[in-house]
Amino acid sequence: MIRKWIWIVICCVYIIGCSQRIPLEKVSLILLIGLDRTPNGDIKVGTSIPLFHHKQQKSTIEHWTQASTVYTGFSKIDTKLTGFMTASKAEIILIGKKLAQEANWLQ
Repeated sequence: MIRKWIWIVICCVYIIGCSQRIPLEKVSLILLIGLDRTPNGDIKVGTSIPLFHHKQQKSTIEHWTQASTVYTGFSKIDTKLTGFMTASKAEIILIGKKLAQEANWLQ
């Protein structure tokens, strides 16, 4: 009886995990994240996103914005994109010289 319930729970977890998949064509996977401080004190946030589903010469798209926080910058960039943006697969994070010279830039 316990084995049957364990099997049912495993099947339910598997089915729930498969229901929220997002096709690769609708996802913007960020390859590079760039951060720097502007002269007025804002943070300049930039991303480089490779294109998988376009047959164009340019294989990446770059987006730059200025914001008070990194989260706000990503929110502004997300409004410019048509698909679901995720930074979880970012391979490169560039920290600008002005931002890196600050005492508590990591916080």
